[in-house]
Amino acid sequence: MAKCKYCGLTATAGGLCSKSPTKHHVVEIPGKCIYCGMTATAGGSCSKSPHKFHEVDAGPKKCIYCSMVASAGGNCSKSPSRGHVLGR
Repeated sequence: MAKCKYCGLTATAGGLCSKSPTKHHVVEIPGKCIYCGMTATAGGSCSKSPHKFHEVDAGPKKCIYCSMVASAGGNCSKSPSRGHVLGR
C-alpha cells in the first residue's frame, strides 16, 4: 500500500478520507487508478473520480486520462483541462 496524497495515511485508494476533495483516499500506484485503486485502463468509468474516469499513470508516454500514447497538451476528451497529461 502507499500513502494518501491528502492525509498521508498508508491507505488503499477509494477508502474514505476527510481531507480529500473527493472524500476518498487518492493513492498513486503505477498501473492502478489513483481514485479507486483498480488495475484499470485510463479513461474507463470510475465512480470515485471527480471527472468520472479512471486516472492511471502508465508511464511518461501515455496520457493519464485516456491512456493514449500522445504528446502533452494534445486534445483529450477525458481530461478536465481537455488536454493530454502524460504520466511520470
